[in-house]
Order: sequence, then C-alpha cells, then structure tokens
Amino acid sequence: MNAASSLSETLGRFALAFPASDIPEDVQRNAWLHLIDGFGVGLMVSRTRYADALARYLQADDTQGVSTVWGMGKASLPAALLVNGSLTGAINYDDTHNESQLHPGAHLVPLAIGLGERRRLPGASVVAALALGNEIACRLACVAPGALARRGMHSSSVLGKAYCALMAARMLGLDLPAAVSAVGHAASQAGGTMQCYLDGSWTLAFHHGWTAASGLYAAQLGQAGFIGPREALDGALGLFNAFTAGLGVTPDYERAAADLGGHWESRAMSFKPYATGCVIHPFIDATLELARRHRIDAARVTSVTAVIADYLVPIVCEPLALKRRPADVFNARVSLPFILASTLRDGRFDLDSLSAESLADPSLLALAERVHYEIDPEAVPRRHFQARLRIEMDDGRVLRHHIVPWLRMHVGEESTPFEVQEKFLDNVGRVCARPEKILSLAQALRDDLTVDRFLDETQHVLSAWPVPESRTLHL
Repeated sequence: MNAASSLSETLGRFALAFPASDIPEDVQRNAWLHLIDGFGVGLMVSRTRYADALARYLQADDTQGVSTVWGMGKASLPAALLVNGSLTGAINYDDTHNESQLHPGAHLVPLAIGLGERRRLPGASVVAALALGNEIACRLACVAPGALARRGMHSSSVLGKAYCALMAARMLGLDLPAAVSAVGHAASQAGGTMQCYLDGSWTLAFHHGWTAASGLYAAQLGQAGFIGPREALDGALGLFNAFTAGLGVTPDYERAAADLGGHWESRAMSFKPYATGCVIHPFIDATLELARRHRIDAARVTSVTAVIADYLVPIVCEPLALKRRPADVFNARVSLPFILASTLRDGRFDLDSLSAESLADPSLLALAERVHYEIDPEAVPRRHFQARLRIEMDDGRVLRHHIVPWLRMHVGEESTPFEVQEKFLDNVGRVCARPEKILSLAQALRDDLTVDRFLDETQHVLSAWPVPESRTLHL
C-alpha cells in the first residue's frame, strides 16, 4: 500500500480500475458459483416463515419499484436488497471466508443482482464485479481475523457495508473520490451484535439485508458528491481501531492491500453443504462416518465429545444449557450439541432435520444433554476446518474420528463446482418443479444474458412449474 494512500483509496483503485479481462478464469468461475449459491438459497427461503414476515414488511412499505424480490414480487431497489439479503442470510447456508468466517455472499450477491437488473447489465460484467467484491471482502476480513467475534460483533455486518459500497461504486461507475466517500459513509455505519445467536431471534438475517442496502445508499451518496472520510477504515478513529481497541490486536492493513490482482484471497473460501454454522460441518461428517462405520444405536450412546478450538466455543458451544435446548430453529443452526445429537439419532443432517417439532423432541433433547466439548490443544490454523470427535458407548467402547483438514465444498476442490450446482438444484427444486431450467438461465449469465432478462425468465419458469406446498420448507 502506498504510504500516501489510505486503505479506502487503495482498495477503491482496485475495485474501480482492475480490468475484468485480467481476473483469472477460476476466480470468475468461483464468483459465478457464489452468485448461483446465494440466489438459490434466497429463492428457496422465499417460501418460508421468514419470507412471510418480510412480505408483511413489503406490504407496509409505501415506496414503489420495479426491482425483483426473489420469488415474491417487486419493490424499490433498497427494499428489494433488504429482503433478498435477509432471505439469503436467514438459514446459515451462505458462503464463507474460512479464516475469518466472514459470509459475504448473502449481501454481495443480492446487491450485484439488484444493480445488474436496474442497469440491465450483462451477466458477465456482474460476475466480474462480484469477483472483485468477494476479493475486497476477504482482504478486509484478513485485517483482524476473529477480533470482531471476540467483541461480540458479526463480522459480515461490521465489514460488509464497506465492501458492498466499493462493489456498488464499480457497478455505478463512480470515480475514486466518490468511491472513497462511499466507503467513509458505509464504514461509519459498521455494526451488528450477535445476541441473536443466543435467543433464536432473526436479526442475523436482517444484518445481511441491511448491509446490501447500506452499501447501495453509501455509493449513491458518494456519487452525489456527499463527502465521507478518506481514512474510514484505517484512521485513528476508523473502523478497525474502533472495533479492536482493548483486544491486544494490531490491525494488519498491509495484508489487506498486498499484491492486489496477483494473490486472490477469495480462493480461500468455501460453500456450505449444511445449513449450519460452518465450523460445525466437519463434526457432522465425523459423526456420520462413525455412525456408518459402527452402526451406532443412539440410545446406547453415553457421551459425545467434540474437541474444538477455543475461539469457536462462544459461537457454537456456549452457553451450553442454551445450546442443548435452543429456543428456535434459527439458533439451533449454530448449536454444536443439538446438531450432533440430531445427526447421531437420525443418521443424517439436511434441510428437514431442524424443525419446531425436533426442538421439543424429548429423546433428542436427552441426547443433546450427553453432548460435551473439550478445548483442542492442537487446533489447526484458522484457514482450515477440522473435527476431533469421541463417542462413548454403554458397552465400554470408545469410538474416535479425526478429520483434518476438512475440505468439502472448498474453493479449488475438483468436486466443488458440481456440488454447488447440485445444491442449487436441490434448493430451487423446493420452489420450482423444473430447477434445471433456472440453472440453464444462470449458466447463460456467464455470457451475454442480461440480469433483468435472467430474472424475468426465472419468474416465468417459477410461475409455469410451481411445486406442491408439501415440498416447501417449514424452517
């Protein structure tokens, strides 16, 4: 980073000026996967109780618009972004920057699609903008990985408004001073507490929707000449100093700015095979492997112990009493004890595993009481996921499994593109009898199909081939 440049200016130049043709082919392909992953999740959630509440919000909104609310109708662009982001972030099924556990897709994808529709942009240019938005998101996440969670803050909400503003700045054609002002406005609105992880309320989904809308507002203000601080990220009273104060953390601004366009940090991301907190996934697979290998009868299990890194405990293990008896499906998705109990008892974990009925099931609650955790003395670096699991049986057997590193659906793995597309088909198949038709439309976005046409054609398919109510999720 040039000593005379702020971090906002350095990242702004990259966002605005980096040629789409110079983005590596695999990075662009990955961005398309992020796009279909987020869109597919949001479309599927448009038939759930979360969407019911959001529909009431839209009915009370007195603004008019022509922007698409996925699977739900039309609204003004800011309202559509708020709803689409809330849909995409509602069930913990979004993408992840592994080291920081940032989840940028739930707000970047709605913003990219929303602006692409408004400006009638070809899908290829939207995918390129998303690739750069992803990269800037991951760079900002690397400044102080894990620090925001220690503060009790949701990193995707704290950081997301700034990188959303930069992606919007590129898509709106802002110049550098306007883009820097946009970051200034966005960073000043950084926030998002994680209390909802404990009580099962839905605010985490709202974080994603409001982040997408905030990025748009900030970019539009910058475009109008409304001036924001140029050191909003790295200044003495900037975002990172404000949020890391007292934690003993030194923000690494150089890492965020180093070798832009050469090293692509977004290659260190992954997609979710399960609708849960990402660090629970390897433990689900370890549980399934032990159950398959030993034909475990859950009624004969006396103890399950997950050996887990200390920094993950406040997110998925504590308070232990609340994690064992989650109040709502929403916070059950970030409960390691309850999810492992469900997986062990049913021999599977999927979109139908968590429900209001399962949260009240006496046998499942009893099994969750037997799930414990220990701090892992050999935790792997934050960039890797792993699982150490121990299951004790009433006949004295002790069953162990260790997965390290866990790489399922990680960017760069050979099977990941196929798995993401299969996930898309499954999600969209919950709302449409012909999901392959919508996947075909999404594939055309990599060429010259414009986003507005993609959304119009998708709506035609949804209307022509609806699915029975029994196929929709009651999450």
